[in-house]
Amino acid sequence: MRWQKLFGFCLLTLGMLLFCGGWAPEREASSAKQVEKAGAVWATKPITLPSKGHLPLQLPCHKWYGLLVVQAEFPGHQLLNCGLDTAMNACAVPPLTVLRLKLPNPSGDVHVQRLWQELHAPTTEIPSVSFGTLQIAPLQVVQLDVLQMLSPEIALSSADAPVCWLGGPFLSAFQVTINAEQEFLKLELPNAPLPKGRGAVVVPMKLRNGCPEVMVSLPKSPPFPALVDLTAPISIIPTKVAETLKLQPLESLLCVGTDGKPYRLTRAIAPRLSVGKAGVDKLDVSFLQPPLALPGQTKPETASSPLESEAVLGRNFLDRYQLTLNYARGQIELIPLPHEQAK
Repeated sequence: MRWQKLFGFCLLTLGMLLFCGGWAPEREASSAKQVEKAGAVWATKPITLPSKGHLPLQLPCHKWYGLLVVQAEFPGHQLLNCGLDTAMNACAVPPLTVLRLKLPNPSGDVHVQRLWQELHAPTTEIPSVSFGTLQIAPLQVVQLDVLQMLSPEIALSSADAPVCWLGGPFLSAFQVTINAEQEFLKLELPNAPLPKGRGAVVVPMKLRNGCPEVMVSLPKSPPFPALVDLTAPISIIPTKVAETLKLQPLESLLCVGTDGKPYRLTRAIAPRLSVGKAGVDKLDVSFLQPPLALPGQTKPETASSPLESEAVLGRNFLDRYQLTLNYARGQIELIPLPHEQAK
């Protein structure tokens, strides 16, 4: 069934949340400028743009198992896939890429944050990488197999898997525009004007642990913060919001959280999910619930977990819009794609 594939991949994609590492307590979200000035948000060095003008630059992008990837040229003139990851405060390569590109042996240990996960990983450098006419030299990365954590099954069976994941230290250097329908990624200087388009909505963006965060709302519920994650196929809402709205559970999958507790990852249909004046009706969402008691067992504890208060704005919302992120100005713009405007 269609939803089973979507929901199953959602569970795999949220593997870093549900099955490994540790949950990081919520820190106060700061404006992008404040955090970058403090120099404490990125695990790897922010990229340095060449002095000569190469921007704006529009690159083709495409979906790979539902994940957004662009192609880049690496040492040895290899054109390889790179994944886009807004939810990570580092750029990363898996161990296989270190061997494949003959990168320096990873060393040291830095604190990597992805969504609510705290991880530690060694760093290395890619001497140079080119995106069309834009060359970045060098690109510092952590050795971390992101795809293995997102989906082990896909990681093992795909020869064209992304060799590099471009996180906040890369994306924050630009004004980034992504159009999944027309399949392009546009990189501009941070002081570039926002794109113009019918129905454009601009909302404030903050950074939490290096991940963009916006305010999201559902009907008859107070707004709540949600992390913007391009790798998440489905959006997640806080458990209390789902309970307040009495959303009807459609299906559930058992999982174990990073806090070691069992949960049900439950799928439901939200009547409408909105970011500012941008909204999607009847949207698939998921939320965490305590497991049901088995016959003969006592009722599971009802104390809420910090994980149950978290939220993610996933691709099933974002892919309906042309998305622009401007870290320097702390803004996100959403322009409805043509098929959304026609509704």
